[in-house]
Amino acid sequence: MEIKSTSSSHERSVQASRQSDRRDEERKADFARRERTQKEQDRRVAQSAGQANEARFFAIEDRKEVPVDSRQQVRAMRERVRQTYSEQENSAVRDAIHEQQARSAEAEQRAQRHDGHQPIDLIA
Repeated sequence: MEIKSTSSSHERSVQASRQSDRRDEERKADFARRERTQKEQDRRVAQSAGQANEARFFAIEDRKEVPVDSRQQVRAMRERVRQTYSEQENSAVRDAIHEQQARSAEAEQRAQRHDGHQPIDLIA
C-alpha cells in the first residue's frame, strides 16, 4: 500500500509539473504575441507620425511660396471684424428677447396667482 500511495503521489506531482510547464509555455507564447502586436502598433504609429510631419513640412513650405496680398488680408480682417460685431449685436438682441419673455412669463404667473386669491363676490 505504501508503494501505491508513493507511486500515485509521484504521478500527481508529475502531472502537476506538466500542467505547470504547459501554463508557463502558454504564458510565454502570449507574452511573445503581445510583444509582437505592440511592436507592430509602435511601428504603425511611428510611420503615421512620420507621414504627418512630412505633410506638415510641405504645407508650411507651400504657404511660404504663396505671395501675400496685403489688400486681401485687410479685406479679410475687416470682414472678420464686421462678422464679430454682427454676432455681438445678434447676441444682445437674443438676450433682450429672452429677458423680455422671462419678464412677461413672470408677470403672467403673478397675475394668475393674484386672480386665484381674490375673494368671490357673491352679491353681484
